[in-house]
Amino acid sequence: MTEKELAKIKARYTQQLCAARKRGIEWLFTFETWWKMWEESGQWLNRGRKSGQYCMARKGDQGPYSPDNVDIVLVNVNTSDACKGKSSWNKGKSPSAETREKLSQAIKKLGPRSEETKEKLRQKNTGRPWSEARRQAYLASIN
Repeated sequence: MTEKELAKIKARYTQQLCAARKRGIEWLFTFETWWKMWEESGQWLNRGRKSGQYCMARKGDQGPYSPDNVDIVLVNVNTSDACKGKSSWNKGKSPSAETREKLSQAIKKLGPRSEETKEKLRQKNTGRPWSEARRQAYLASIN
């Protein structure tokens, strides 16, 4: 491994460490233990954030990042595990009355849209594959 490759690997280690700290998740890896895990998995070259790539995932999406609490898994598997047991609007669950009220208040604070903003929205949405009825309803809502 060249010095340049090692520097890139260390940069990825630092990025993951910082991301964990930013999310408030304890980090118990040294660079050596982190690299060993990736190296042994054989998936370093397939590492990434997209579907079909691999990531380091905490077991049950709980606890610290540590050698005994993570596995190298497909991003799809990690995303699926992270969503288990968590409510989501896109799973057909409505937001609570409290959440709806907070959203309503936040929108009211923004005030009416300027004519410039309305025009930008019109231009942005002209190429969308909407039915004419949906388009008219949308345009009426922004006026």
